[in-house]
Amino acid sequence: AYIYTPAGYDEGKDKYPVFYLLHGMGENERGWSLQGRMNFIMDNLIAEGKAKPMIVVMDCGYTDTMDPATGAIKRSTDAGSLAEIYFKDIIPMVEKNYRVIADTEHRAMDGLSMGGMQTRSITMANPTTFAYVGMFSGGTFRAEDLKDAADFKKTNKVLFMSCGGKENMGVDKAAEDLKAIGINAYSYVSPETAHEWQTWRRSLYQFAQLIFK
Repeated sequence: AYIYTPAGYDEGKDKYPVFYLLHGMGENERGWSLQGRMNFIMDNLIAEGKAKPMIVVMDCGYTDTMDPATGAIKRSTDAGSLAEIYFKDIIPMVEKNYRVIADTEHRAMDGLSMGGMQTRSITMANPTTFAYVGMFSGGTFRAEDLKDAADFKKTNKVLFMSCGGKENMGVDKAAEDLKAIGINAYSYVSPETAHEWQTWRRSLYQFAQLIFK
């Protein structure tokens, strides 16, 4: 995992909320740092007082398995298997080794494309773990899927969906439908961009300002 800590973390004793940020297909845990420039985005937002200081955790979104007979590696993007890794390994590791506030109201999860779809599956199946949820270019949360999801509606503080202006994912309509059933939903459409890093950088800039407030 790549882990971002805000300025002053090493010198201080404060505890921080944690944002689990997932990458897309063809990327790995380095994508958000090397191509997404998330550290610059977060540094600037925090310095300007637009985002709360937070820790950001970026792990690999694949759950590879090995065939014991042949040694061949099978790559999987299964959200259920990924959730097991998060709950058994990643989250406990972060909460043991970093100064974090280890409760639901101080956890967020978001991802781009494949990572957005994984986030959707993980948070819907585990509705009381993350209070802030987002997906960039990963489709939408549908009101019909959440209208009877009492735990999700009770726990969630922000539900964010975004896409590029050249994509057609219906995030604005989805947010309107979700607001109608009592969910604090937001949408963002990146002007003149498609399924690309500029869309996701801009989406991170928007989402980071909404969480842990």
